Amino acid sequence: MKRDWGQTVEQIIAMLKECGEATPGEVAKHLGLDRMNVSTIMTRMRRPLVHTPKRIYIVRYVHDGEGQRRYPRPVYALGDWGDARKPKPDKRAIKKRYLKSLRMKMTTNSVFNLGMTRKRYMELKRGKIECEAVG
Repeated sequence: MKRDWGQTVEQIIAMLKECGEATPGEVAKHLGLDRMNVSTIMTRMRRPLVHTPKRIYIVRYVHDGEGQRRYPRPVYALGDWGDARKPKPDKRAIKKRYLKSLRMKMTTNSVFNLGMTRKRYMELKRGKIECEAVG
């Protein structure tokens, strides 16, 4: 059975009134709906349309999403205010996380590490070789 768009919009508005600010994932979990559908509807609610005004706005961005890509996710609230700006990626922090994960890979025993020379293995482990893929 297909749901009406208006019914889901009303549920989202009621949830935001009751609980306050929330990400699309939190709204989807609370309502028991698909996260991608809720995200699409909330994006549509964020824009003023011909017959309806803007109903929600972005308060801030958070990096939650356990087990998902590290991506800034919007936090929505009711109202017709201006949206918060999306944060620019911090290249130093990204590189630091990448090198940390690379070092973690090198600390575990792997069949792919057996073919490397000791010198190359130690360079990879210390993070001196950054641009090459492991393996």
